[in-house]
Amino acid sequence: MNLNASNWVKGQIIVDLHNNIRGDVLNSFFSDFADFNLKENEYEMSCVRFNTRLLKFDYTTIDEFILLELIRQDPRVNLAQFNNYLNQHGTEPIDPMFNEQWSLKNTGQDDGIP
Repeated sequence: MNLNASNWVKGQIIVDLHNNIRGDVLNSFFSDFADFNLKENEYEMSCVRFNTRLLKFDYTTIDEFILLELIRQDPRVNLAQFNNYLNQHGTEPIDPMFNEQWSLKNTGQDDGIP
């Protein structure tokens, strides 16, 4: 993978915290990373219920690789990654046997919507 390419949204890291990280412990997480000025937009949080959060930072002043590694090393963190772009590869699977699986392809038969 080419890490120099823009494969992710600059200045955004998705963090999945352990399930028991709530309240004061959650506040301490943000306090411990105060030097990085992490922001959490309540309208763009991935899923607070599962303690997965979208964190934003100023990537022009902070080395995003160092920040990601520091977050990954934190014991309160289950998983951390850049907010990667998703690419739609097409409407059909890339399974080489897909042509053999004719029943899986919706062509609009029986008045269906393809």
